[in-house]
Amino acid sequence: MPINFTRFPNSDSRVFDVVRSSLTPHRDGERLDVTVEYLRFFRTLTVSGNLWRAMCRLGAWIDPMLIAEWSRTIAAYAERMGRILSPGQAEAALVWEEPTRDTVMGRHAVDRILAEGESIACV
Repeated sequence: MPINFTRFPNSDSRVFDVVRSSLTPHRDGERLDVTVEYLRFFRTLTVSGNLWRAMCRLGAWIDPMLIAEWSRTIAAYAERMGRILSPGQAEAALVWEEPTRDTVMGRHAVDRILAEGESIACV
């Protein structure tokens, strides 16, 4: 898990402290209630107060900084491989694309089934 290998600069100290539980979560039959107690069965992640406050204050800068760092890393790997990236190519590869959710095809299928006199049942 990457969180185990995230260290402070020039240190062997982990940034995040992870505590795993030795217990097994219990389920009552078919019902599963995802509560804080249930989630604690898996593991606990502790973030230092200083880091948490810094992330809260600088949250708007974290994404652009990560894009810039990854872009530099990608460019460095490409250069070592003898490939030249055009300016902005790495950044373009890191753009988050929101998936579009379109129901037109499903709506047309339902309309076709209804036009044939069939009924639609939702499950």
